Amino acid sequence: MAKTNVNKLEAKAAKMQEEIDEALLDESKVEFVKKIRKDLGEHLAEGTDKCKNCGHEVVGMLKTPTYFDSRVGIQVPAVWEVGCVICPPVYVASDREFAAPAKLDGKKTKVVRRSYSARGTSIEEARDNWNAGNFVEDTKFGLNVRAEEKNRLELLPVPAEPAAS
Repeated sequence: MAKTNVNKLEAKAAKMQEEIDEALLDESKVEFVKKIRKDLGEHLAEGTDKCKNCGHEVVGMLKTPTYFDSRVGIQVPAVWEVGCVICPPVYVASDREFAAPAKLDGKKTKVVRRSYSARGTSIEEARDNWNAGNFVEDTKFGLNVRAEEKNRLELLPVPAEPAAS
């Protein structure tokens, strides 16, 4: 998508977020805030495929706004997220570098927690990642996972690094 279209998408999302922030100061606007948050989530997810796991429409959000990190002197870009609010994360075998040693369903492997969400530094990148199945994966094993999913996993000790000679 052209840069100008991406800028328009993000400008529209920023305006919607400003309306939410202003309305939060007025208790009489609770219903307005609920509606504009829903509209924002739908706007951010326009052009995404339905969840391949459950078939529901997905929503979007601004995960982290742009900010300046004075410790390292850089502007950190915004992080946008698109995902399914119905499907909880699952454990999957993975060959990713950060995957943890574990037994998954009784088989020794390396494992990550996969969320049904995708991220990007632009709305379009988050949408493209979702549509391509590039989901968020991490090793936050207890977070938002159903009990039956937790029962599938047994973490193993991380092998010690060999001592330098």
